[in-house]
Amino acid sequence: MIIGKNEDVTTSNLYIEREKRYSKFWKIRMLKNVTDIYRGCAIKYSDFISIYPYVKKYNVIVYFLYLLSKVKGQYKNANPNNYVYFYKKVIDTISDPREYLNNLDINNINITLSRNMYNYLEKYDIINNIIIKYVSIIP
Repeated sequence: MIIGKNEDVTTSNLYIEREKRYSKFWKIRMLKNVTDIYRGCAIKYSDFISIYPYVKKYNVIVYFLYLLSKVKGQYKNANPNNYVYFYKKVIDTISDPREYLNNLDINNINITLSRNMYNYLEKYDIINNIIIKYVSIIP
């Protein structure tokens, strides 16, 4: 099923461009967002780096924000963290679409995860062998 065509992107970092559009003090907004990710997902510094490897060049700042989130308090509701728990629930609730859609070609169905996310979820044994046939990995 083709829904639409993605437009070509001319900017090098969409996240920074988005923050610049919505705030005059976009650097402070980005720092708050990273702190909120740490607090809301209750992830460790090493997990954050493995999920978002492009932040390695800012590792001193990212580590400082991790420490700040530990001082402010993280919202840990599940083990090992909320991020893994969310994906575990999503993957556990995926059902075979052939059960409720008629005349569906199974070769046209897939779940796409980034390689970083796939490796992270595999580390915590979240990737289920039953649905692995539906998962495609993008570099």
